[in-house]
Amino acid sequence: MIEQIGNGVKNINILVLAVVYRGLAIPIRWTLLDKRGNSNTQERIDLLAGFIKQFGKISILGLLADREFVGEKWFNYLKNEGIDFIIRIKKNAKTTNSQGQEVPVQNLFLHLKLAEQLTLEDSRLITGVKVYLTALRLKDGELLILASSKKGQQSVEYYKERWQIETLFSGLKSRGFNLEETHVTDPERIKRLLIIPVITFCWAHRIGEWQHDSVKPIKVKKHLRFSKSIFKTGLDFIRNAIFNPTSLFNLAALFHFLDFNHFNSSS
Repeated sequence: MIEQIGNGVKNINILVLAVVYRGLAIPIRWTLLDKRGNSNTQERIDLLAGFIKQFGKISILGLLADREFVGEKWFNYLKNEGIDFIIRIKKNAKTTNSQGQEVPVQNLFLHLKLAEQLTLEDSRLITGVKVYLTALRLKDGELLILASSKKGQQSVEYYKERWQIETLFSGLKSRGFNLEETHVTDPERIKRLLIIPVITFCWAHRIGEWQHDSVKPIKVKKHLRFSKSIFKTGLDFIRNAIFNPTSLFNLAALFHFLDFNHFNSSS
């Protein structure tokens, strides 16, 4: 991503691997890319391989990714490693129709009405790899087209979890820690700097969970979304406890939720 740093423009391009958990994505591993544009396949493989080395493949239920994370080598790597995936693909990606003719993948789903979705019975080739295709006609008329390693009608529901990465980015940036305002430009220093807001991000979310589950539930709006995110609820509590330290209970709660043994043992 391109961010404003000091008085000039600086490339801060971060490849992040995150775990989906209760309305947000928690960064587990990340790497700084000293370039503009998308990551390449080897960079993605290295990031995921590092996670597997530390936590094992058994800890991966599946991989979700957006449209830039496609490619024959990448898809084959995930398949060979036995990692299930659901990845959005571009509507002009080439595949074959029922007659074996090469067509843009969107042509297979042009008949879908608003909010209608379809999973094709047979696997199709995308970037030379057989995948299962599911599409949903969104409210704005756009097609959401997903490539999956396994056939299933729940691909769209699972893929919705990917949007939680936006909660992470907004939390680290304008709605939380204003990371884009840092004057640090060295890639290695930025990589280390991220550790602090990521830990604080988890801390705030854990306190928000406690507030929502045990103290005062967050109001739910008509569209069934929280009026305030769990993260923002926790962050506001931290701010109030630090800048208005009149309640020993609030201060004790801050340190209680910094105990990592508590993170592992509590629900």
